[in-house]
Amino acid sequence: MKNQINIGDQNNIGLNQANQTANNIELEPKAAENEVVSNTPKQTNFKRHYIWAVAILAVLLVSGSFGFYFYKTSVSTKLGTSQTTETEPTIPLEAVPTTIKEPAQQVTSKPNVSLETGFSFHLPTDWSAKISNQSKQHFYGKFFIPNVSAENSFVEIESISSSRLIKNPFVTAEKTEQKKINNLSVVITEGKENFQKSNRLVKQATFTNKGNSLVVTLYRKSTEQITNQFESLIQSVSSSDQKLSRGFTIIDYVYAAESIAGIDKNQYTKIEVMGDPLPERITKNDTPYKDGYGKFYTFEAFKGQRLTTVAMEDRTTNPGGFIRSELYDEQGQMLDQKDTRIEFTAPYTGVYYYIVRSFNNQEGGYLLKVFDRNQTENLVYVKYDDGSERLVDPNMSPPVYGERDVAIIIQFVNPIEVIDNQTVRYFAKPLEFESGLGLINTPVKTYVKKETYSEFLNTPGNELPENNGSYLIKTVITKLSPSKIILQQEGGTLLPKGNHISMTEQKKGITRFFLENPAQ
Repeated sequence: MKNQINIGDQNNIGLNQANQTANNIELEPKAAENEVVSNTPKQTNFKRHYIWAVAILAVLLVSGSFGFYFYKTSVSTKLGTSQTTETEPTIPLEAVPTTIKEPAQQVTSKPNVSLETGFSFHLPTDWSAKISNQSKQHFYGKFFIPNVSAENSFVEIESISSSRLIKNPFVTAEKTEQKKINNLSVVITEGKENFQKSNRLVKQATFTNKGNSLVVTLYRKSTEQITNQFESLIQSVSSSDQKLSRGFTIIDYVYAAESIAGIDKNQYTKIEVMGDPLPERITKNDTPYKDGYGKFYTFEAFKGQRLTTVAMEDRTTNPGGFIRSELYDEQGQMLDQKDTRIEFTAPYTGVYYYIVRSFNNQEGGYLLKVFDRNQTENLVYVKYDDGSERLVDPNMSPPVYGERDVAIIIQFVNPIEVIDNQTVRYFAKPLEFESGLGLINTPVKTYVKKETYSEFLNTPGNELPENNGSYLIKTVITKLSPSKIILQQEGGTLLPKGNHISMTEQKKGITRFFLENPAQ
């Protein structure tokens, strides 16, 4: 007869059978329900053999069940499940959630910036930027990470012909690695900045593609844990063979409204920041808009760019003022409205919508362009002995930058050539619609006068240092990148604190600041 054995009752069954065998109790198979039991006497040998067969079978079943149970429990334990007790029902393995730690992997983001030089990469949209050049042959931008000191830590991205690359002489390489990222050859260098007392760490990735290079450089203080952002950026770099007809493009924008100011966004014409001036004309054949007619444009910008939209009226077509302009974000919210020009700092990386309209149903021609003021003006920084850098803002008052020794960094709007320790050559862009200076050889001179800002303001007939040659100091110019130099005193010493500093350059004009602490 067949006996059913429940795994949960295995111990009790085995124990009973063992006791019965030890006491020579004969195990009689029970009759099944409604089975007729024969009264015919059974043979003793047959009984004995039958009993032993049943006992052996029971022991084998119990042993096998225990073996399967402990094997299952062992596997479950290795996979991180809790071991069940003998009195609890066994949980099927597939029903138990297991936690298996996977090795960390680098997440590669889809590129959202593409350069005409042949590279694409993913730039986090919450980073802010100072773009100095975004032409087809050269791109340079300085990018700042949220919640990180912009004076100490930042990322530089520069792309140019490989033959024009410059190694920063103030960076000491300690580790170099060659590898492939997205099928592009890249050299990754790690080291330190060897400028004065600086303890900043430097990590740089140099990509090459069809004669051009993309250099991504992270400068950071050792206390700033931002290498993950840098790694994510360089892992996203890939080749871009598309011809953009402009220096760069931002792709994969965030969600934008279907219409902006009641005008379907498909009616907006794409223009570019720092593109060629666009001659336009508003007529009665254009789209009626408010109390006149409108033309509609869209452009892309990086967060932090200092932009100016200009629609310069052509007075030969209309002698009076006839233009109003409006600026909208991607969601259709108005950012500003003015007459012919709007100055603003881009609050996000993405697309902007710009409307030029007439009022009182007037018509007339105009010249249109979106300027980036960081690309029309050379930027000047003071560099302190700890390596940190601070932009010299011509609009800051008072122009005091701390009682500390400094060097001067100039970021030019185009690649430069150093002629000697006081002269550079480069192509100077116009500020707006004027013709500009073109290719110039310009002296870069530095004057140092022992004077405080208060004395400068309050001394009658005070002589400006740039007007007296005795204040001119001898300097040495060192090229840091294709479009950036650093000025130090001859011998590599810094400009001394407690002085009035005046630096002159043909395009920039006069940059004036004082090395003293702000008045309390």
